[in-house]
Amino acid sequence: MATLVVGSETNLKDLRPRLFAGKATAAVATRTGAAIAEANPHVDIDALTPGTVLEIPDLPEVSVGPALAEDPLHGTSDEQLRASLDGLRKEAAVAERSARAQRKAARAALDDRAVAELAKQNPELASNIEAARAALKDADAGAKDRAAALDAAIADWTAELDALRRVTR
Repeated sequence: MATLVVGSETNLKDLRPRLFAGKATAAVATRTGAAIAEANPHVDIDALTPGTVLEIPDLPEVSVGPALAEDPLHGTSDEQLRASLDGLRKEAAVAERSARAQRKAARAALDDRAVAELAKQNPELASNIEAARAALKDADAGAKDRAAALDAAIADWTAELDALRRVTR
């Protein structure tokens, strides 16, 4: 599976020149779009942002040639790169909010009165529930670590962009 980094494209139609060697029929474009959407459930395919990384399924219609493989940053302005970094941060925040909601729902299920009653009757179930709670706590801590690492990486990349700007002026 190839990857593609979104540049100035805002939707799948804008990506067509990078996906197909020539013109694609509407049916091929629709089928390819559906496959890309399925491979990237975390992405709003109709509202792409710069810097979004898309997994491109191996399809016979898709050209994994120079148009797809070319450097997505070539000709990209400093402002576009910064927008890409901001988009990356926003996508990570959306993904974390979703994961946090899932963890909250899992905790609510574990705290359900009926589950508590069953756990009182079954020591193995009680042990599994405690293990699940510990795993959720670890996931919360991991999320904080990932967010801090992303912030640090973006700060480093921004500093490097600033240094490049000084060198190229």
